[in-house]
Amino acid sequence: MKKYFILLFSFFFTLCSASENPKLKEYKDYLSSLNQAKYYSTSMAVSKYKELFAIENLTVRDEAFVMFDNFYKEVRSKINESHLDDEIDYAVLFNDYNTPSNTKVSNLIIKYRKDLNENGFDIAISEGLTYIKSERNFISRNFYSFISPAMKEYCTFYNIISKEETVDDGALAVHPRRLAERVLWLEKYIESNPNFKLIEDCKMFYRYFLYLLLNGTENTPLLEDNSDINARFVDAFEFITLEYSNSTTAKYVLPVYISLKNKQKKEAYILVEKYITDKIIER
Repeated sequence: MKKYFILLFSFFFTLCSASENPKLKEYKDYLSSLNQAKYYSTSMAVSKYKELFAIENLTVRDEAFVMFDNFYKEVRSKINESHLDDEIDYAVLFNDYNTPSNTKVSNLIIKYRKDLNENGFDIAISEGLTYIKSERNFISRNFYSFISPAMKEYCTFYNIISKEETVDDGALAVHPRRLAERVLWLEKYIESNPNFKLIEDCKMFYRYFLYLLLNGTENTPLLEDNSDINARFVDAFEFITLEYSNSTTAKYVLPVYISLKNKQKKEAYILVEKYITDKIIER
């Protein structure tokens, strides 16, 4: 009993010390003082993080990292707005977008991209338009030695899906089986880390990826013209229902898969709509 109370006290003390730690308020105020429209603000935020939290416990470090990550996303949003207004043709970086292969990339563009990379961003292209995306190797370089194993595992997953992307120009950018692997990974992670600081983000990813798996997209339809299931989705469904038959995900997928195999589109549609209503999946 005494050991139980000691553990309980330690747990609550850790939570309280994280939420009441004055360094967290100092870091929050510091982030608020930075210009979110400048890409180099992220490196300034990293330096301040290391200065304040190098010797703090993992709970506090994770709490501060979440603050940084939210700031990082805001900076990306702001600099992307400026990038979209920029008249420079950054598409020359991508030869497969109707740009002559011998087109010279200016030193200005090369330096701009290098500076972005050093501060956690990169230039990407979709439908002929360039935009700023996160380059989350920046996170691994600067934070993996500070954050908890659970946070590191989540960040590694997030880095992978950021690089792979998910949907581009109305089409799946990954094979449906990769979606299946993501969903199964998330199911296990959510079960293993119910008190994780970013658990709601994990659940959101789960709902969205499962939705795509059960619906396809505009340019990657689930069904062929003859109402047969696209072979790539068959591969994903069988991977889940045969190799992970005891998973919660399999219980959601199997009845939809059976209905589609039997060409009962209406029944499959009703099931999917029920999943949406029950917040099992999310558009």
